[in-house]
Amino acid sequence: MNGVVLRIIMNTAVTSIAMRAMETVYVRGFDELLLPHLSQALQQKTQQKKLIVLHLNGSHEPACSAYPQSSAVFQPQDDQDACYDNSIHYTDSLLGQVFELLKDRRASVMYFADHGLERDPTKKNVYFHGGREASQQAYHVPMFIWYSPVLGDGVDRTTENNIFSTAYNNYIINERGWG
Repeated sequence: MNGVVLRIIMNTAVTSIAMRAMETVYVRGFDELLLPHLSQALQQKTQQKKLIVLHLNGSHEPACSAYPQSSAVFQPQDDQDACYDNSIHYTDSLLGQVFELLKDRRASVMYFADHGLERDPTKKNVYFHGGREASQQAYHVPMFIWYSPVLGDGVDRTTENNIFSTAYNNYIINERGWG
């Protein structure tokens, strides 16, 4: 398997996993800086299936620094709710660019957050990972799978709104022949 991990540089458990890839690219800055590296990885010829992992900063706190100010659509900029909404908008736009790069390839994208955020009930507009007694907001995260139109009717598109554990990701990766 030809694996490439592209991510914003952070020192986490994900970094440890990324070090097992055949190729790892770290970038500093906004998530969009991963796109040229994704394009380059897609152009690399191989006879094997290819798994490319983009580890995004996404809406990680502080959300006000998770996107370029030029992409902000929600105001005021010093409000954490507006910043969080802008970070979601930015991630959505970035994913649209990823789908555009993949639309003419036999490809799929599995998107999920590695954790959720919850509000500190004692403070206005403060988001955090969750503590010892984290709420469902901290661990119920969005996930979806996008399939390229090239894959056609060979893909089951009938399942939606089901609870899915990311604990199955290893199984999915191995079943698809990427592991």
